Amino acid sequence: MLIFRNNGNTSSPSFAPQFFIVGNTGTVLLSKATYTGTTTAPSSVNFVVESCSGTWNETTGACQGTPGTIASVLTTPTGSSSASVVSTTVPEHPDTAVRFRATVKFSGNVPNSPATTLTFGVAVDRTYVRAATTTGG
Repeated sequence: MLIFRNNGNTSSPSFAPQFFIVGNTGTVLLSKATYTGTTTAPSSVNFVVESCSGTWNETTGACQGTPGTIASVLTTPTGSSSASVVSTTVPEHPDTAVRFRATVKFSGNVPNSPATTLTFGVAVDRTYVRAATTTGG
């Protein structure tokens, strides 16, 4: 669970982004995964989870690389809600990981408490596993 505290005030909210990793700890190649975001949030708040084609600079929030492209992976509805998506942004090979950034988006006032939360879930269906291929003799 990621906890986002309003570092500003009600009329001028401020939320720091949070970075987290989804890893492939198995022994097979993955082609996709189902990501789910469940939130506890005021009605003016939603979350966006993004990936970076390069490397995240967590200090500046920039996606560095050639090209450094940010892609939205999951967007939740406003308020306390849940959303899920099947995504090909996955740690394809065993012992690899994908780093995501979760940000809070809002419109209007946001109370300072209670804290806003995002629980991020990952599910891999057996149909999302890449089959092995054999080449040569």
